[in-house]
Parts: sequence; C-alpha cells; structure tokens
Amino acid sequence: MKKITLYFALLIMLLLFATQTIAVDIGMAGAVRKKAKELDTKVLDHKNAATTADNDTDTDTDTDTDTDTTLTIDEKVEALLDRMTLNEKIGQMTLPDSAALSGKEEDIKNYFIGALLSGGESDTTDNSPVSWANQYNLFQTYATQTRLAIPILYGIDAVHGHSNVVGAVIFPHNIGLGCTDHEALVKQAAQVTAEEMAGTGMNWAYAPCIAVARDIR
Repeated sequence: MKKITLYFALLIMLLLFATQTIAVDIGMAGAVRKKAKELDTKVLDHKNAATTADNDTDTDTDTDTDTDTTLTIDEKVEALLDRMTLNEKIGQMTLPDSAALSGKEEDIKNYFIGALLSGGESDTTDNSPVSWANQYNLFQTYATQTRLAIPILYGIDAVHGHSNVVGAVIFPHNIGLGCTDHEALVKQAAQVTAEEMAGTGMNWAYAPCIAVARDIR
C-alpha cells in the first residue's frame, strides 16, 4: 500500500512538473512570437521609409548642376551626393572586375556601378586597341543610362606600359625605371602610357608600383 501511495505521489509530482514546463514553454513561445512580430513591424516600417525616400529622389531629374559652369568640381560632386539614393551610393563604391560583367553589362545600369577594373587575365577577345575601346564604350553606354548618368571610372594594370593591349609600348618595371635616376625619362614613359590608355578609354592606371627589392644572394 505504501509503495502504491509513493508511486501515485511521484506520478502527481511528474504531472505537476510537466504542466509547469508546458506552461513556461507556451509563455516563452508567446513572448518570442510577440518579439518577432515587433521586429517585423520595425523592419517593414524601415523598408517603407527607405522606399519612400528612394522614390522621392528617383523623381529628381534636375541636371542643372551638371551644366552649371559656375560650380567647381567639388561643388558638383556634393550636389550629386545630395541627390543620390542609398543604393546609388553603394553602387558608386562598387568595383567589380570587367570579366564579371561579360554578358551582364546591364548590371552597370541596374546596380549603379561606379567603377570597374580589368585585372591581369581580364582581356578582350583579341586584345586589340579597337576591342578595348569598344568594351569601354559599351560599359559607358550603360553607365550613362542611369538616373544621374555618372560615367564609369575604369582602372587597369598599366604599370609599365598599357601592356594588356597588343601593340602597346612596354617599358621596364617601375623599380628598373627608378634605378635609372632619370626623372625626365620616367615622366616620358608615363606620358606614353597615359596616351595609349586614353586611346582605349581607360582613365585610371594602377601605377606607379613601389617595390622593395632584396639581394637574395
């Protein structure tokens, strides 16, 4: 009899413990759902506010600052920044490789891409000056279709000549040019590189390269 009574007592304790646990779990679940709902509401409010701000700015087609000759370059830049949406600012700070845009050139327009580069293996079909110029023009075409029509900043590894282009003049590496201790000669090499880059549209050379050489003997 005592054993049966003990079993019933234990059973009642287990039932009470289980009931309390379930109640706590239900309470916690309710609290979690309430918190999640509050967070969803905040996210939605923030998203709606951002969308409204973007829509308000997207309707701005005023281009007076682009043609106002009384403004300095810095003033024009500040005016553009004031008119930009958050997405446009993010796009302007994005720097993809040109190879990643092959066949996806519309991404420049869709994501407001501000700059790109052609790395060591990001060549055109035949690396001729014409093919490089055509690629540059294609990228700029999509850039100028954006709301603010900001041109692409195009960078390339023209460190010792416009070496990605067939027929370009190739100079010694920068450390070799530096060893000549001939400032005018180095400047002339840079000028030739700049002119050949301009011929294909590029306006940003990743040069000069500061190298530290070691005598490993």
